Amino acid sequence: MNKNLLDYVELLANEKSVDKELVLMALESAIASAVKKSEFPGEDADIAVKVDPKTGDYQVWRQWLVVPDDQGLQEPDRQILQWEAKEDYSDQGEMNVGDYVRQELKDYSVTGRRFATDARQVILQKLREAERI
Repeated sequence: MNKNLLDYVELLANEKSVDKELVLMALESAIASAVKKSEFPGEDADIAVKVDPKTGDYQVWRQWLVVPDDQGLQEPDRQILQWEAKEDYSDQGEMNVGDYVRQELKDYSVTGRRFATDARQVILQKLREAERI
């Protein structure tokens, strides 16, 4: 992403009379949805995105919720057992129940017609919801 995209975010926020932060959040949701569809088809992966409001750069992570070992995995695509999180992701600090384990994604595609269509739908839906409030 780049500064031009941030100009469009600001323009859209002004046009729809909504807060710029809301448009950025909609953009993050759109990117997360597109990455999920393109990189993890058939999975219920939990994708997190953070857009830098100053530069337009963004980071994408796949994340798993840490759950108690005795509970078992209710949502295997979105959860990880505590012992496994401690063993495999010890570099992320202490792994307590309720924490998230994150793995940054580097190689993913958020370009092309499908991404643009999906992103547009998500952004418009979020803006419509915001306008109703």
